[in-house]
Amino acid sequence: MVAMSDPQADEYIVEGFRPSSEGSWRWALDHPVLRFYLPDSGPLEFVMDLTLPEQTFAVTGPVTIRIAVNGRELDRMRCDRAGAYAYRHPVAEDLLRRNATNTVAVTPDKTAPREGGEKLGFVLSRAGFAE
Repeated sequence: MVAMSDPQADEYIVEGFRPSSEGSWRWALDHPVLRFYLPDSGPLEFVMDLTLPEQTFAVTGPVTIRIAVNGRELDRMRCDRAGAYAYRHPVAEDLLRRNATNTVAVTPDKTAPREGGEKLGFVLSRAGFAE
């Protein structure tokens, strides 16, 4: 599990996030990907806390976020309003690599374009795997 406010958060980020945290959260862009080392343990759920800010929701409207673990779809999360979302979903064992690094892509279907070509998706507070 990683909180975006953690000084070590960059170690979990592969791509698709703003380069620095903005307090307890960080902007996810159009194709955010995280990485997690998973030891051999019991059944796991993927957990994340995110927010769709009013400013981007006014541009995008409802957003569907595709969650993929190691390149295979886990779920799609529909966000029909601006605000905070707490997400939890069991992860099938065959999607995981134990005692290895696992990637999780959390890709929004719509983003809010900004000057300079940046595309804002959502704000991530924390994400990871929990028993």
